[in-house]
Amino acid sequence: MMRTLHGTIFAVAFAFAAHGGADARAAAKTVCFNEDNEHFYSAHPAEDMTREGCRALVDAYARTGTIRSLLFCVNLQRALYDSDVWERFRDLPPDTRYVRNLRLLSERGVDQFAEWLGRCRETGIEGWLTMRMNDCHGLKEAARGMPSRLASWHSRRWEEHPEWRRAPWRDERSWEGAWDWSHKEVRDYALALVREVLGRWDLYGLELDWMRWGMYFRPGNEAEGRALLTDFVREVRRLADGAAERLGHPVLLAHRVPVTPEACLGLGFDVIAWSKCGAVDMITLSEFGNEVVAYPPVDVWRVMLKPGTRINVAVGLVATPHAASRVLSHEIFRGSAAAAWAAGADGAYFFNACYREPDEMDVLERDLRAAASPDGVAADTRRIAVTSCTTAAPGTSAHGGCLPAPLKQEFIGVDFSRMEQNLTFRIPAGPITPGTEAVLELAFDKAAASIAERLRKMPVRVNCEVVEACGVAESVDQGRVDPSNVFQRFADWPRDAALALRWRVPLEVLKSGDNAVEILPPDDAPGHVVWCALRLAPPRKDCERFGKVKK
Repeated sequence: MMRTLHGTIFAVAFAFAAHGGADARAAAKTVCFNEDNEHFYSAHPAEDMTREGCRALVDAYARTGTIRSLLFCVNLQRALYDSDVWERFRDLPPDTRYVRNLRLLSERGVDQFAEWLGRCRETGIEGWLTMRMNDCHGLKEAARGMPSRLASWHSRRWEEHPEWRRAPWRDERSWEGAWDWSHKEVRDYALALVREVLGRWDLYGLELDWMRWGMYFRPGNEAEGRALLTDFVREVRRLADGAAERLGHPVLLAHRVPVTPEACLGLGFDVIAWSKCGAVDMITLSEFGNEVVAYPPVDVWRVMLKPGTRINVAVGLVATPHAASRVLSHEIFRGSAAAAWAAGADGAYFFNACYREPDEMDVLERDLRAAASPDGVAADTRRIAVTSCTTAAPGTSAHGGCLPAPLKQEFIGVDFSRMEQNLTFRIPAGPITPGTEAVLELAFDKAAASIAERLRKMPVRVNCEVVEACGVAESVDQGRVDPSNVFQRFADWPRDAALALRWRVPLEVLKSGDNAVEILPPDDAPGHVVWCALRLAPPRKDCERFGKVKK
């Protein structure tokens, strides 16, 4: 009966006629939006902790006309509702608006998740719940006794069972205190919350957020853990099918996972096995935070997952060309959306963007429109940078990127991606519309800046065609860098950049997908390339101000 429901009847019910009227209108909406664990309770006043206040949150998002799915977070290490099986966040000391507002909802008899999901059905939005599978907020702070509002967020269960932690012999980051899912007690505890969530609400689907916080087994035990997580996910599928019988419509399952299959397997997530057992209706390829990846391998995932699986790509503001370098801007955000569409994603996924509601709703609406379609991406300036992945199993290469790249390679013939001195980068462009101005940006470190003129004259090709330098060499102020702040971010260039150069790229040369950028550095050039990006802008918005390079 369960398999029939999830199979044949699923196909019929997928028209959504019986589930809130999410008709063909929803097909034009592409954005999945994560309403996280804290935003509503901390950003809204006590007056909003009512049925009307909860429903108004959905209305604010619905007015943008871009959101297909709203996902509401139900937990940290404590439940964000009056759970019968988990400790409750509202039972913490009421010294923050966060806790006080959760208490108000409970005292007033307001079930915020019921209100949110109900209003989603009324507005034609898919109403999902999302469960953080191993949240670690505040664990380091708690272990070290650090003065922080996060230090009390953990559960009593976590305090009482250090033997169930992933790496209890160290506490330099909260990940070490994460639950070790090799323990049956840990898995059963998580499954109890899944069972309660699926049995309590009328939801479109449940997302299992494996990226919060991404590590589930003691170092070296990840491979053995794959079968345990697959059994867990299979049981969640069974429970979701039971909820579907109760509700009379399908209950979908989604997963937020690392961007690459290699990272997933390395951390214990056998998403391919999950798909084979029918437990993957949607996945989101994501980094831990708001970092973006220029080459999300959507095509690889499509080959491995069952046909019809929705694949979203998380979009964000932060480009990370390498571990010690971050660039943050709305141009980067639009570039990440362009990369997602170029990769063939079914939708853009917003994480941690909810904090722009309510005070910066105009900015959020702009970002939602920009990410919702290729046309939206093309409407304003975007910047697509060569980036690296930031998520992988400990002991493996998280970054796998090609930056920073030495201008002179000491050993040749050992790296297939750079056999001699020629350097190649790949960048997707996304939608290319007539009149777009395209510029290639390269930035170099302090050592390379000493030969700026030689770098301006070096051969640069895009998709085999020579491109022409434009503008003047731009010195990047190194005095702005705070050496003590490893998380420092800039809107223009990475922290290790000292020189920026540009080349004009004819539109007829560009492809919407991967574009190969080749540079041949001068002989014996010192230093490194630290940034490579394409900037694409509507006519007269960007490139004209650079002009042609002076001979």
